[in-house]
Amino acid sequence: MVEPDVQQAIEAIHGTPHRLVFEFAGAGSMALFWLHSVAGSSRTILEATDRYAAASLAGLLGRAPEKFVSAATARAMAAAAYDRAMRLTDGAGPCFGVACTATIATDRVKRGAHGCHVAVYDGTVLRGYGLTLNKGARDRFDEERLVSRVIIRAVAEACGVLAPPLCLAEGEILDEYREDRADPLALLLAGAIAMVTINITGQASAGGPAPQALLSGAFNPLHAGHEQLAQSAAALLGTPVAFELPVLNADKPPLGYAELERRLDQFRGRYPVVLSRGGG
Repeated sequence: MVEPDVQQAIEAIHGTPHRLVFEFAGAGSMALFWLHSVAGSSRTILEATDRYAAASLAGLLGRAPEKFVSAATARAMAAAAYDRAMRLTDGAGPCFGVACTATIATDRVKRGAHGCHVAVYDGTVLRGYGLTLNKGARDRFDEERLVSRVIIRAVAEACGVLAPPLCLAEGEILDEYREDRADPLALLLAGAIAMVTINITGQASAGGPAPQALLSGAFNPLHAGHEQLAQSAAALLGTPVAFELPVLNADKPPLGYAELERRLDQFRGRYPVVLSRGGG
């Protein structure tokens, strides 16, 4: 059963154009149940994954987190969820990633505190929510329900609709924060910036100094000939050569977000890349 205030919030969520990918670990399944229990969830939910095993969460993040239940882990999960949402929608329409990592009551006594960290990232703003629960005040079901209410609150605020109350116990405080964090790839595709530099680890930065030597191409796919040409040019010029991938081409449709990510995957861990709006 979905409580009336939660149902009202979810109806409003489903009435917006926002779509989401949901990643959760430790708790949050009730939030997914609620979202699906209200008609219209197919307009909102693109994908949801329960990262219950440590290896599953490590697979999402590309490494095991230093601490599984932390604000930093929730932020990293939300960023990965946003990236997945952009791939699934190809950047068409508003979308975001929402993530929860939590520890709640179980069939054994836990040493640490019970609580959750929730994060939402939409390519422009990252919102975070942290809550430490009064240990022993609720059973597992009620702790899951409260964590799921925090998630619905985060989703509602990301969609710009009224969020349901949390009904916190005395001494419990929801810690909220907001960070401006623009997605360079989305800005480039929107024409807001002209260039993005991506280092060998795959980290993207808006603008920045371009390498002195560039080898431009579509790289669909990147093959040995491209690599040999870059190596020869570097030897001739006496400076490292980076690869340039234009997102616009006069003879072809512009690259979408998903296709751009797919091509960039070839370079990650191997070469730096410059993305440009050249060729349009």
